[in-house]
Amino acid sequence: MDRCLIDLLLDEVHKGNKIGQTFISQAWNDMVASFNAKFKSHYDRDVLKNRYKHLRRQYNDVKVLLEHNGFSSDETQEMVTAEDHVWDTYTTAHADTRSYIVKTVPSYHKLCVTYRQDTSDGKYSRLACNVDPDGEVPLLMIGDGKGDQFPAIVHPVMDWTPSMDRYDSIAKAIDALQAISDIDDELLLDGYDLLEDERKAKAFLALDVNHRKKWLLRKLGR
Repeated sequence: MDRCLIDLLLDEVHKGNKIGQTFISQAWNDMVASFNAKFKSHYDRDVLKNRYKHLRRQYNDVKVLLEHNGFSSDETQEMVTAEDHVWDTYTTAHADTRSYIVKTVPSYHKLCVTYRQDTSDGKYSRLACNVDPDGEVPLLMIGDGKGDQFPAIVHPVMDWTPSMDRYDSIAKAIDALQAISDIDDELLLDGYDLLEDERKAKAFLALDVNHRKKWLLRKLGR
């Protein structure tokens, strides 16, 4: 099921349906329909969103591991590998990562693209997208709120002109959300979901900067 969800998420990324760290509402509807059709299940959007958040935490754990000397990704076994002494030293300080010694991480290269992380040579993008890295694929650039820009891959045969205003509003709202200095991770993730609605995104942007967090908390019933 995880592999199926990862493929569905990646497909929506390729279509340009991911804004910031969340997907547009129609993308979730399509993923829920495809997922339930495949497994003859009746899961709703919240179930898939929770699994999406779980996969993001798993991706972040592996990303941190691979940034440390001695760890590498075995794409055949789909595991993080290291010498025993490297694991021993690291897990002594980070006991919560011990499970990754034997845990498989399915489709990590696809998660890298889904969560907008890549190697400097574009290795994971080429593996996951299966596209010519020199091909002319139009890109929608999305800010992360910290001055960096990430490409959202847009299908080359689709005309995005009529809906760019909508995407622009949501992208700006996501940037503004990420710019709130004292926001915690859970509120940030819930904010991503809320602001995929264009009307809410525009309302959020219209607020004074000092009132945005309070408005967010009220809308989320907190």
